[in-house]
Amino acid sequence: MKIKRWLKFLLIGVVLFLAISFFVIPPVLKNYLLSHSKEWVGRSISLEDVKFNVFNGSLTLLGLKLYEKDDTSIFVSFESLYLNSALLKCVAGNYELTEIVLERPFISITQQGDLFNYKDLEHRFSETDSTAAKTKSDEESVKYWLRNMAIRDGVVSYRNLDVNSDIRIENINVQSPLFAWDEPQLHYDFGFQLNHGGKAAGSFDMNIESLAYQAKYKLDSLNLDILLPYVKDYMKVGSFKGLLTSHQTIYGNFNKPEAIATTGEIRLNNFSLSDTEQGDLVTAGELKTVIDTMNVEAEIYDLKYLSLIKPYLKFELFPEGNNFTKLLNAYDSEEGMSSDSLSTAVAYGNIFALMASYIQELSQTYTISNYKADSVVLRQGKFIFNDYTLHNKFNYVLVDLVVKAESVSSSSENIVFKAASILNTSGRMQGEIAVNPDGFRDMDIRYSVNELKVSDFNPY
Repeated sequence: MKIKRWLKFLLIGVVLFLAISFFVIPPVLKNYLLSHSKEWVGRSISLEDVKFNVFNGSLTLLGLKLYEKDDTSIFVSFESLYLNSALLKCVAGNYELTEIVLERPFISITQQGDLFNYKDLEHRFSETDSTAAKTKSDEESVKYWLRNMAIRDGVVSYRNLDVNSDIRIENINVQSPLFAWDEPQLHYDFGFQLNHGGKAAGSFDMNIESLAYQAKYKLDSLNLDILLPYVKDYMKVGSFKGLLTSHQTIYGNFNKPEAIATTGEIRLNNFSLSDTEQGDLVTAGELKTVIDTMNVEAEIYDLKYLSLIKPYLKFELFPEGNNFTKLLNAYDSEEGMSSDSLSTAVAYGNIFALMASYIQELSQTYTISNYKADSVVLRQGKFIFNDYTLHNKFNYVLVDLVVKAESVSSSSENIVFKAASILNTSGRMQGEIAVNPDGFRDMDIRYSVNELKVSDFNPY
């Protein structure tokens, strides 16, 4: 009888434990999270459900939403967050999550000037971190292992209100096998698409102790239309188009951001820049370069080849300037494009200003003094020149323009470019330019022109 009574109490205890685990803990945890959200993060949080499985130590959060400060718009959300833990190891102080899966996360980032919509969160947690840093004692390192981490079908929305830019990175998928207290090497595989067109996939490896990294990626058919709002910030253009493809391996160290090395291929197809009135100003069928070795710190710039196919340029002179200066947006005459205005442009996130700032920083530290390319080629070029400053309009057109050079090197005595073109439908030009690579100050130009119509120059 005593044994039966003991088994009865044991069975009741197990049932109560399971009931509490499955039916009591989840709603209590949910209510606790919701009731303390304002206290913890200063914003409202909603949560659809919480599930806890005591048998395998898994916890699932469903339908979480973190709102903006207005308590209406969504700042961060996800469909589900699944955590599977090794509960028994936690008793010994070894904290291990055997699986972490974040399904359909979404984050909305808005920028205006140098202010972001997460500024309040940044301020709140930076204060918390500084307080924790002052009170933290020198304890033994926490032993943790985060295994089989995955982000599936994520979305990041970025809006820049200054330039009216709206970019969505979609279908974000990230995987990492391990992040642990005793393993400095991290590995991530990733992939995503952009709403304007284009997709990327690759891997990223980093040593968190030395901060050395290696990134391999394949970016295919990125539509440059995504950059149009940033171009309009500087120029009154009608369109900015093209498809960018880049397959590269990049090496570097975050302790020295300017020390970057890369190898791979970059290709731009169907590029065009047009004004708002007269159509295309600059176009190119294909611009392609294959990089053998490019190492900024070592000042090595080694290209296998650089080719430009079907380039087109229209240049026009007017009494008040030319067709390119007319496109430039006006700046304060005292400010111009000074370092202060560049800093301002960088502050509100114009990608071209950021690139200019980075190149300027590199140029102050490093020089391009060691370069070579097996070949440099321009084919099927077209150049249109119109001069409206004269009594009669002057028009001249170069077609079938070809420029090529072999074995281009900074160590050569001369770099020789050979060129040929048809001049205004009738003339024929062939020539050769020998340039001293030491400063490009000394040139030797030889050319021949046949069947040129002198009457074409009558306006002059």
